[in-house]
Amino acid sequence: MELKELLAIQPRDYLKDGLLGPTGEIRDRVNGYYSLAMAYRCREEGLTPDVLKRIVTRLEDVAKGHEKELDDKGRPSLDQPARSALQSVQAMPEVKQSATCAAIFQAAMPHLTEWKSYAAFALHVDRIMAQLALIVAAKAMGEQS
Repeated sequence: MELKELLAIQPRDYLKDGLLGPTGEIRDRVNGYYSLAMAYRCREEGLTPDVLKRIVTRLEDVAKGHEKELDDKGRPSLDQPARSALQSVQAMPEVKQSATCAAIFQAAMPHLTEWKSYAAFALHVDRIMAQLALIVAAKAMGEQS
């Protein structure tokens, strides 16, 4: 896979059916191939892992106090306070400064109606952050050689 192909991947395409498949599992390739593609897009924008960490931390903060819903075998809906909190994360300057982050949120938001999809989304953003950190570290190590 060439970098050009990875950079061409759009969140609206791979998230058009949401993060979860019909059985409630995270869709194939979301936290592998697609998170890697988004990490490269973030790198191209000059976004750092620290910026993504602030977004991930806010997503984790929204989930605090909802462990029961996150562990529930059913699919409990997000309540209005959680939806409002999620919208406040989407409005963060860190999200708005990145076309990639803004596109990920825009594509995912219609599907974030329940705690299980919310958890999948938070995990996806966390994976993007981790892969971006690896990309940045590998580049830095290559430059030191």
